[in-house]
Amino acid sequence: MRLLLPFLLVLIIGAGLGYLYWTTTPQYAIGQVKDAIKNHDLKTFEQYADVDAISSNMVDAFLTEPMQRTLGQSIIESYYHRTSHGFETQMTAA
Repeated sequence: MRLLLPFLLVLIIGAGLGYLYWTTTPQYAIGQVKDAIKNHDLKTFEQYADVDAISSNMVDAFLTEPMQRTLGQSIIESYYHRTSHGFETQMTAA
């Protein structure tokens, strides 16, 4: 009986810490997004998913391949090089 109380206390603290860790994992976030979609819960969806980054990446993914086929790889690489270099120059000047 003497060992039961400390054992239960360690078990409860361990379970609490395990739950806190679980809520910080990507698997937990994916589960929350899945449940939010299923329940049509926009607030929870926006809490766990970066909607702006997702939409920006989707636009980039849909437009990059057709642009490469139409304009060629070298033109797109040249554009990205020029724009990123200009951005770096603006950041260092400020």
